[in-house]
Amino acid sequence: MTTLKHILEMEEILAYIMNHLEEDLPVSRTAEYFQYNEAYFSKKFSDYFGMPYGKFLAGLRLRKAAEEITEGKTTFKEIARKYGYGDTRSFSKAFKREIGMSPRQFREENVSVPDMPPRETINGHTIKIQYLTIKGFRMAGRRIPGEGGKQPDILEECAYPFEYDAKCKEEGINLESEILQIGMWLHTREGEIYYFMGPALFEGQPVPEGMELFDVTPGEYAVFSVERDADRETMLKIQRLMVRYAVKEWRMMNRKETDRMAFTFEAFDKNYTYFCLPLVKGMLKQSTREEKETRGIDKWIDYIDGHITEDISVHDIAMSVHYSETHFREIFKSYYGMSPAEYIRKRRLFLAADEIKKAQNQREIKKAANKYHFHSEQTFREQFYNEFQVSPEEYAHTDFKVINLDQYYSAHKEQIRVTFCEETETKMAGISLRNCESEEEKQGDLDIPGLAGYFMIHDTEPVKKSRYSCKIRGQENNMALWAPSADGKGYDYIIGPVVESFDDLPEEMEKITVEGGRYAVFETLAKRDENNLAESYRMLSRLVFFGWVKENRVRVNLSKPTYVRYFGQKLRFYVPVYS
Repeated sequence: MTTLKHILEMEEILAYIMNHLEEDLPVSRTAEYFQYNEAYFSKKFSDYFGMPYGKFLAGLRLRKAAEEITEGKTTFKEIARKYGYGDTRSFSKAFKREIGMSPRQFREENVSVPDMPPRETINGHTIKIQYLTIKGFRMAGRRIPGEGGKQPDILEECAYPFEYDAKCKEEGINLESEILQIGMWLHTREGEIYYFMGPALFEGQPVPEGMELFDVTPGEYAVFSVERDADRETMLKIQRLMVRYAVKEWRMMNRKETDRMAFTFEAFDKNYTYFCLPLVKGMLKQSTREEKETRGIDKWIDYIDGHITEDISVHDIAMSVHYSETHFREIFKSYYGMSPAEYIRKRRLFLAADEIKKAQNQREIKKAANKYHFHSEQTFREQFYNEFQVSPEEYAHTDFKVINLDQYYSAHKEQIRVTFCEETETKMAGISLRNCESEEEKQGDLDIPGLAGYFMIHDTEPVKKSRYSCKIRGQENNMALWAPSADGKGYDYIIGPVVESFDDLPEEMEKITVEGGRYAVFETLAKRDENNLAESYRMLSRLVFFGWVKENRVRVNLSKPTYVRYFGQKLRFYVPVYS
């Protein structure tokens, strides 16, 4: 367990380094300044910051040099000497290794540099950092004065509800609630500081009795998060260490500027705690969500598509967009949820699948496989089946179409209706139709719409043996959802009738209870879906999961399952949201 004394000392060391970047600063000088033996200091430093002193110092200097390159007021030779390089050749080599392109390319491209490698854990707890544009929202809350009327030290008294749990509960605030809780320190006009905490409000929800309404302005945020620990005392320490790291180390080493007109706040749900830091500028005085990393994403995909039939590598792509391979992989995965190599593999499969639709014989199928660099027919067939759950020959006769999901969402989102409602606890009994070993497989299983479309109106064999068998067409009341497998290995897609109780059910049927709460409910605009169940399912899954959920991910309650229900001849998708 890292002590506060140790953290304060390392913060002081970081500040010293940041203030002397343009000077000769060997490890011996810094160690001597802080009155340490050089060997002991070197180990102490690398243990804390996760890399050797020399590499850490070089990373900071090269990023500072990048700032001066962007300004364009100094020659490369002068910048090289300023930051400890004897000639432009050695400087250029080091710059390209760290930043991913030469100094000249960097100036011409006018791009931003990656942050310093962030800390991965705090006292053994994994932390995540994301850049997010947070839309303005409303919250309701109560004022909780500082303990004993004192002026609080905001940095040391974050995670307030974990320390003063009893006081918060007296005010009607419960961190175990399904509702996302927001907490922030505010000033009164008289100069007093108080902690303001309460639930986020959505869709015109009324303000709870006794609470004040407060508008949180939109902005660009660096959002730090950590999974909650069951022990409140541990969580109190972890949250405070995370906030301290964000404010005192991460912001300093990456030269971030906070937005003083926006609100710094914490957020809490049942699974995670968050610290949201509003930013005006990033490393190079550019917008935090840099143009290169938003507009540039499309260029990356264009490059991949333009070279998809060639023998391209991740290294080639990274170099073409002027990123180091490591940083390119990190950014790509954060946007797409998969590695660049996995994206290329999937993209090739989808493009090959599109051509297979036009294939007239085995020779043309093999030609499509070779075109997209599946040099082994066996490998192609195995990967094709894993992706689409059918052979290439069978796929050629299905009606599935490869689509661009973003374009699909933009073009079709007005064709569904969404309402918000409170659902009671629901019981279902069903059987597993499909097993997947990962979240990625769940999202990519193309056979599910067809299976669900059929079994929403046709009883499975076990259901036929039960009293819940539907005897009259049009009176079905079935549900389907992904649930963790009983053996703990992956997920099962389970479908079956809604039941009143689990009595007198066949042994082979899974018994599942879905918790009640607030849900966003999606349906098509058609009066009935009976004759187009598979296509309705496919359209809703695309629009809901690849569109609405992405746009509203802050509102989605990930602690509950999403499910599908068919009754009254209508298909509806239920997505749990915070109250």
